[in-house]
Amino acid sequence: MSKEKANQRIDESIARYREGKSPKKYNIILFAFAGFLALGLLLYFTVGEELLSSRGQVVTLENRDEILYGTSADEAEDANYEVVMSSHWTFKDSGAVSEDAYVENSSRNTNSVYFTITRTDTEEIIYISPRVAPGNYVANIKLSAALSAGDYDTILTYYLLDGSNNVISSIPMKLLITIEQ
Repeated sequence: MSKEKANQRIDESIARYREGKSPKKYNIILFAFAGFLALGLLLYFTVGEELLSSRGQVVTLENRDEILYGTSADEAEDANYEVVMSSHWTFKDSGAVSEDAYVENSSRNTNSVYFTITRTDTEEIIYISPRVAPGNYVANIKLSAALSAGDYDTILTYYLLDGSNNVISSIPMKLLITIEQ
């Protein structure tokens, strides 16, 4: 671009500005600013008042669950459950007792449990445990189904029980079972 043509474009731009005709890019910036302003006001009036109403609350260990999750500390404590188990069980053959199978209902838990083991490929239940009280465990487990030698992907499902032995919740976990012979 020649120097004369550049000076001419500058002069035209200055003239448009003095006449009140702003270039298109200034219109775009103005509309974008107005859009952001409208969005900000919309957010303030829909969500902002709710956020402002929660100001002034002090979060403590006693009220944190209620403020953050809308539940009391007792309800949040009941929702926690500690699982202690080995994740790979080995059996010499399908009729043998496993020497490394172990499932504990931690003494930190408040509910008794029982558990089932289900093959993922056939959905066959191959073990159902007795009821296990908090602080107790099950070991020396023998499967109730005959399995060929190999590895089996299974799901061990804990069933949490209430005081009347009704199921109140369940927790599925992956478990690998190996039958050696």
